[in-house]
Amino acid sequence: MASFSERDVNATVAMVYFFLDTTIHLRLDRLEGVGETVWLDDFAVPAAIKGFFEGLHEREAMGNGVSGAQAAELLPLLKSFDGPEFERIFEPLMDHYATQDSDGIAFMTAHMDDHINVLRQALQDFH
Repeated sequence: MASFSERDVNATVAMVYFFLDTTIHLRLDRLEGVGETVWLDDFAVPAAIKGFFEGLHEREAMGNGVSGAQAAELLPLLKSFDGPEFERIFEPLMDHYATQDSDGIAFMTAHMDDHINVLRQALQDFH
């Protein structure tokens, strides 16, 4: 496991939350763009992971990497989280979503256990 300096931890924590937020928002959609909120099927999770890490690698190649949140360090960290750890990590995001969209939070909460399971498996399968 990579070791992180105090400065790196802040950037790494920010990237973990950005990643988790991305995985949630890529699963939310509206029918016909304006209708009922729907939750995209599990296929969206591996696609989100792939896109996120491709973008991170691209930024690194251009010399625009985020200190402490390089793909080589971030992926093993994310893979190391078990279900209860992900639940704890998602709590502040869910609290934030509740303040932003009090109607939609119940919808998201109803999908969180499944999302965490799919996310964990997709991370383990990602190389």
